[in-house]
Amino acid sequence: MIDINHKIHYSFKKAIEYSYSDALQNNFNIISNEISEEEMLAFYYLENAMFRTSSSWDMLAQLYRLYFDIDISADKVYYKKIFNPQERFCKGFEDKARIIHAYIEESDDTECDGMWKGNHSFVNGMRNKMTHRNSPNVSVASDFDMNLKSHPCIVLKRTIEDYAVSFKYISEILIDIEAKCQEEITKTLL
Repeated sequence: MIDINHKIHYSFKKAIEYSYSDALQNNFNIISNEISEEEMLAFYYLENAMFRTSSSWDMLAQLYRLYFDIDISADKVYYKKIFNPQERFCKGFEDKARIIHAYIEESDDTECDGMWKGNHSFVNGMRNKMTHRNSPNVSVASDFDMNLKSHPCIVLKRTIEDYAVSFKYISEILIDIEAKCQEEITKTLL
């Protein structure tokens, strides 16, 4: 987790550098697919952060699998399944599963102050598009897809906010694990 966290931070740092460069701030064109080096590098680092943030959600599910002794093999753990209150896996953390599931399924709403809603769905949708169809960073109109690329700053905000939520939940479960370990050590010493 420390390794992935360092790599996500590095990718965000580079994505910020390129997304807010003068060239990209002044010359971004939502329709044109002729991109500057700054735009290419901004999206490159954003994609890297996006894929690693997606992995952090699976790591969170693995932590829950281990901590709550969920009877499922490690290679069958999918965070959307683990945190779905309709599934049988939430025993012992039903309230937290409902909270996480509500965030994962949140509807898109950028018309609010502070943290936008629907960030996970947005980031997950972009990641899935990159994996299964075409780059969401390329504007296209065809019978296969209709897509207008977003400015890297928008993608950056949404990805950072999704990352922050995933690592907030990771931090919470790690604190619970540490407390349980301390409790067991104390019992052993007494």
